Amino acid sequence: LEVLRDVRNAVLSVDLFNGRLFGNAGHWGRDVEEVVSEAVNNYGCREVIVLDIARVGEGNGTGTEGVIEAIARRHPRLRILAGGGVRDRDDCRRLANAGAHGALISTAIHDGFR
Repeated sequence: LEVLRDVRNAVLSVDLFNGRLFGNAGHWGRDVEEVVSEAVNNYGCREVIVLDIARVGEGNGTGTEGVIEAIARRHPRLRILAGGGVRDRDDCRRLANAGAHGALISTAIHDGFR
């Protein structure tokens, strides 16, 4: 996250795989909320994308509502976008109710978003 010190208006993308931080878990050494908090508190990040890559293109829903809710509760001014598995408007409503401000809906558009 050190690179964020030199970037204005950086958007943090938190990539998950089946609900867990993607990549070298030993490197992260923390949970999702702690990583986001560091980006917000130490680097001034104002926007985050929460994306579960295991769900991208699957059309089974995002499964990230709990994480988004926890992040939104901890950082009410943070703009949160969510993606991975968004199927329809109901998924978008669930994400919004959890605290997301927007959703990535690439596959849903290709498949006929409803």
